[in-house]
Amino acid sequence: MKGQTMMFIGDSITRHLAAALLRAVGSTDEVVVGHADFDLTLPGHDARLSFLWRPYPWNVTEALLEEVPALPRTPSVVIASFCLWHALHVRDADAFAEDAAELSAAAAKVGARLPGLRLLLCTCPHTVTALQGTAAKREALTPRRVAAYDAALRAQPAATWRRLGVAALSRACGDACSADGVHPQPVVFDALVQVMLGMLGV
Repeated sequence: MKGQTMMFIGDSITRHLAAALLRAVGSTDEVVVGHADFDLTLPGHDARLSFLWRPYPWNVTEALLEEVPALPRTPSVVIASFCLWHALHVRDADAFAEDAAELSAAAAKVGARLPGLRLLLCTCPHTVTALQGTAAKREALTPRRVAAYDAALRAQPAATWRRLGVAALSRACGDACSADGVHPQPVVFDALVQVMLGMLGV
């Protein structure tokens, strides 16, 4: 990780992954909870961790096309997650598939311009309806609907994205590993970070 910049773009899944990375490197820093960007130095690694709160796929598309190329230091990797808000507020898996395809096209374009950039796409988390705290979430974030969203993500081109299997790992861990019916427990994110670092050869 020495000298690298790891950029997390998207929703609360990427924020939780960023928090797990901090734990993995022994940092005492904490992520900014809520809908806010933050940027941190990883101690002893001469590395940076950046998070951009961009919860919808079109937000991530804009960030990739406009914000990432303008950075003074090209990120080593971008980790993106953008499933939950679309599923909760838009509730249209077909539209999501179109938005994800547009994002993948943008990602391929940026990847061609920045050949050292690696792109990781988080799949959707396993959801547990009985644990969700609002009626809106229980209606929108059913396992069936989230699975349809996840299928749209898994259909994105492997030549552009490497997929980080949030869905598979959180589902394998089971309902007891869900913190609130939407987000996995920290132990799942800790495991995902180890998978992520292995994928990146870190």
